[in-house]
Amino acid sequence: MPEAEIIEFLTISLARISGTMMLAVYNYNSPRELVTRSALGTVLIILCLILAHIGAMKQFSPHPHLLTLCMTVSALWSNTGILQLYIDNNILPASQFCEAVFPGLLAISCAFLIIGCVGTLLKQGPLPVMAFALGLANLHVLAMCNNNTLGPSGIGCNFMIVTTTSLYLVGLRFWEIWKRKPIHSIVTRVHSKKFISRNHLIVTGIMVNMVSSSVLCGKLIGTTGTLFFAQAHFMFTSALYQLIVTVASFCASDILNAVFFSFLSFLKFAEGYSLLNQPNISSDPLLPLPFMVVFAVLFGILACLMSLKNLYFGIYTLLYALYCASLTLPSGIDSIVPQVINLILFIASGIYMFLRLLLSRAEFKTSPRHGLLAIINSCLQFLKIKQRKFVFCLYSDAFRFKEVDAIGHAFNTLAVFSIIIETYATFVLVIVAGIMVFIAGLLSASAGKTLESSALIFYGIWWIIFGTVKYWSLYVSVRQFHVAMGIICFLVLNGFITACMIMLSKVWFVNSLTFEILLIIILLKTFAILNWEYTVAFGVLFGVVSFYCFLASILNGSVETPHLPWGEPFLKHQGHMPCVLPAKKMSSIKKIADIMSTGGICVIPADEGYVIAAACQFPDSVQKLSIIDADNTDSTMSIIITSLSHLQPIKCLLSTLVWDFIEGLWPNPVGILLPEMGDWLDGFRLATSSSLLGPSKNVIIYISDCGVTTQVIHQVGPIAVRSLAKGTQLNPGQMFPQMLTKVNGILLDKGHIANEFTIVDCTEIKTGNINFVKVGTVPKTQVLNVLHTVMFRRKNSIDSISIHL
Repeated sequence: MPEAEIIEFLTISLARISGTMMLAVYNYNSPRELVTRSALGTVLIILCLILAHIGAMKQFSPHPHLLTLCMTVSALWSNTGILQLYIDNNILPASQFCEAVFPGLLAISCAFLIIGCVGTLLKQGPLPVMAFALGLANLHVLAMCNNNTLGPSGIGCNFMIVTTTSLYLVGLRFWEIWKRKPIHSIVTRVHSKKFISRNHLIVTGIMVNMVSSSVLCGKLIGTTGTLFFAQAHFMFTSALYQLIVTVASFCASDILNAVFFSFLSFLKFAEGYSLLNQPNISSDPLLPLPFMVVFAVLFGILACLMSLKNLYFGIYTLLYALYCASLTLPSGIDSIVPQVINLILFIASGIYMFLRLLLSRAEFKTSPRHGLLAIINSCLQFLKIKQRKFVFCLYSDAFRFKEVDAIGHAFNTLAVFSIIIETYATFVLVIVAGIMVFIAGLLSASAGKTLESSALIFYGIWWIIFGTVKYWSLYVSVRQFHVAMGIICFLVLNGFITACMIMLSKVWFVNSLTFEILLIIILLKTFAILNWEYTVAFGVLFGVVSFYCFLASILNGSVETPHLPWGEPFLKHQGHMPCVLPAKKMSSIKKIADIMSTGGICVIPADEGYVIAAACQFPDSVQKLSIIDADNTDSTMSIIITSLSHLQPIKCLLSTLVWDFIEGLWPNPVGILLPEMGDWLDGFRLATSSSLLGPSKNVIIYISDCGVTTQVIHQVGPIAVRSLAKGTQLNPGQMFPQMLTKVNGILLDKGHIANEFTIVDCTEIKTGNINFVKVGTVPKTQVLNVLHTVMFRRKNSIDSISIHL
């Protein structure tokens, strides 16, 4: 077992043991207090941060139930710890503890019971025991709130069950290590990567939705008599968890869920701020009407796009659009309509959490027949859903956040529509929106999108400073000269960004120009030259442009057709060929892909080093690639794909044995050597170039695990490659001359790490024999184990058919 996994397991176990042990001691029926509330609250908050950090790092874990239990325990301890600190510091009277904790704790108890039920159905061993014990402990707390005669000993006993079970698991793990027993079988390791395509933190996002909905519908179902400030921490912690799920969804290349949970994070903060200021709701509308209307529209658009993927997801998102619309009622969250919608959301979240966990061992891919697109296919034939593309390599930051601009534009829209009505809450919402825009800009910068990230970071800083100054000016007088000087500085900086946007796209240029005009209007308003109505008018104009940018970003990132236009840049940069580009920028990868999409030949980083590549869809380019005469190159060509879907057109041409063998090995770093004779090369449009694939009359097919190569293939399809010598380091100043005149583009990755593939010769697999051309990171025993499994399954299938005949 890897050392890192052992450390993570022990950290989770020790954190769980420490927390449950302290809670058991705290709830022990003793005449004197063994643990103070402040000590308990502080320790629980520290442990919750540890568990949340580990859970966020293990979003692609092959053990989703354990991950969900870890994050649910973290949510429980964070909220319990905060309440304990409230009471011990006299912020909240002890008599109001039940009123504050009941609705949120009820939802967390339901989450534990759901985890326990699913764990029992899937036979997860000790996991359901811990989940049920935690759920029953919390239910006992709720029972004590309704019946004071009940003692806390039952709570302590349930927590001791969790402690004992955790100690048993730790002892069992040490016993396995001492006996050197393998934790996972070879077959499990071969197929373990199939779970990477799942972002299991989405279940955590649904769980905190249950918590917040339970609090807000508490008056309706009778779990609380009033909504007040002591329940706001449930909303704020939910907002933090939703933000974690947002980043995790972008890491999983799931733009729709990423945008959805980012909206939820902002919404939970707004709800928490409303609860924090609940006594003032009659005199000050905490959620401005234009803000909630725009928020409802954004959720509605997202619901439509979710419906194209799955109708059920779309309906779930639509409920939040209706909820935002209901918050425009005069009573706000105290109105009966939002409470009813929150009750529906509570039930829907519980069902969704149960199904998501139950199906987590499967790929949980949305079937096209469940989408709205298939239901009204005759009316929407022009729409084509873009499939998610998953990336597994270390070089992932350069493209995982490529669609993060959608979040920046969305919160620009929300911020500008918030300032239409000037209230205390308005500027708080503007500050939070600015923080979200700033985070989106940082993620965009990590993708190498220089201009886009600079603009978003600039917008985020502006909204944060603008909201802070406006909020401060409501309490103290602020000198207009100082404010004007700050606005002039922003004007100059945004003018530079606007000038740079002429080389990006027309839409981005209009967006920056509109923002520049808005800054000028705000400056004139500061000197009392113009009225506030002009600021509102140009603010709405900037909001409309940002809304279009959001719509274009999320639509173009979710569907392949149709696309909303961004417009060609006013000034196009003409580079010299070959263009040498850094791989860390998304624009560089797109430029190389565009070159290869027109039949160009490029040098790109691949799994085992740099390769010269051409798209298989251009046989002429493959012909040119095969005759390139350059030193340090391998004359044999190979084919690189990114998934088994690229082999679907030729599946019928390959033998069943070969297909099952490939399916059992991939996506592990294994190259498959197949005979070039036959019709299967027609699927790659290489039938006319089959004689070019090396003197051995064989061709090697790889499934790429390199992020840069994966992104290029996603845009141009399978590629034919020739390898450069191992360890070749390219840089613009030391390029070998013969390459400069024979390729059209070069993509440089200074931090590229080569990965050694195991190459298996399958030309004689029909006889049950395979040969190893090269042994890399995947050992022979693992490959042979897959072969024996496939052969055994095939033999049983043949025997079964013979018996039936």
